Amino acid sequence: WRASVGAAPIAAEFRFGFDDAEHAAAEVEVPGGVIRFLGSADKVDVAGDTVYITDIKTGSADNFRRIAPKRGTPNRTVDGTKLQLPVYAKAALAAVEGAERAAAQYWFVNGKSAGERVNLDLTDDLDQHFSHVVGSLVSGVARGHFFKKTSKDPGFLWVDCEYCTPGGAGHESTRTAYLAKRRHADLLPLLDVIDPDAANEIRDAQAREEAHD
Repeated sequence: WRASVGAAPIAAEFRFGFDDAEHAAAEVEVPGGVIRFLGSADKVDVAGDTVYITDIKTGSADNFRRIAPKRGTPNRTVDGTKLQLPVYAKAALAAVEGAERAAAQYWFVNGKSAGERVNLDLTDDLDQHFSHVVGSLVSGVARGHFFKKTSKDPGFLWVDCEYCTPGGAGHESTRTAYLAKRRHADLLPLLDVIDPDAANEIRDAQAREEAHD
């Protein structure tokens, strides 16, 4: 890959935002302020005025392909659950002298996904979209709208969401609670990010009510 883009490595474990880190936090402007992220990117390369950031993954690519699918519409943050690449790209772009654009990627190195890469360029459009996503998540937390979004399907024989299934005990109660909340109109700004289908269902219901009136 490095030879194909003519890149040279400049950093491994690129740390930013920590008290002892050389590089500043990644900043994301949101309504009402700035959100600062700290982190550590696995690998940073440079080719010309482009900085390339790589996050190495040992697991499956299944939950990441929606970022840049071969067919269909990209879901660049996978409903607000995949924020790493834009954060890393913003941090590296700000830190590397002479860099004018950033391209980030997940590189999968193990199992059935070995050798696969999922790419995401930090364009102006992505930057605006990412600010919207982060702003929606943060404002949701500020309003107390922060809850577990489980799998749409009942659990069956395996744990598909470790965060929703403490100790592997099952997520059905959490799933039922989420399904009861996901059509509440007060959650619409957050649902636009984390559950677009629910947001569309709310808007459709509102439109039907207005037409009926």
